[in-house]
Amino acid sequence: MMRDGNGLKFATKKSETKPFEKLSFSDYESFKLQIKEIFGQNNGFCVVYLDYKVLIGKYSEGNFKFYNNEIFKPKYIQKMRIFDINQELYIWRKKEDEFRGRFRTDGSGVKTDVVDAWQILWGTKTDPNFIGEFSKIFEDRGTELILPLKDISFDNGQNRVCIWTRNYIGYNENDQAGYEDCRFVDFRYNKNTSKG
Repeated sequence: MMRDGNGLKFATKKSETKPFEKLSFSDYESFKLQIKEIFGQNNGFCVVYLDYKVLIGKYSEGNFKFYNNEIFKPKYIQKMRIFDINQELYIWRKKEDEFRGRFRTDGSGVKTDVVDAWQILWGTKTDPNFIGEFSKIFEDRGTELILPLKDISFDNGQNRVCIWTRNYIGYNENDQAGYEDCRFVDFRYNKNTSKG
């Protein structure tokens, strides 16, 4: 893996995708069953972009766990990512009650050029009242995130939580390179320490 001076890492990985042209969920239980059929019982994280908020939680053995045991109606999903180190299921709403998706797995498939990046999450302070599996990070200006991570601490704003992303490079008919896909991989402290 080659590292660039800007903190990005370039590498070649085997990867494959499986598209889902039509997904529909009648209720939360049918939604969980379909996710389990695709993603399996692997442990990972999920980020759900709903019409009215964003939820960040854990996925474990076919179940979702969000702060305060929150659940949602699948019809409000705009997009959703369920991921671990090796794979990601990405779902997006095509139209009311109809979704599309893709399941990407690294480690098998065709060789693909990738660029890994670490996106720093907004928040340099933690709320000491959060106890258990979740932490709240925030800024004085009011922005906050509730993450499914425990024992987060900051060192004068230097030790930051990042989301590790992997960007997949494709080439058009003129051999021009561009990103053709992106997936979430893991939560990290400063690129190094896994928070999972």
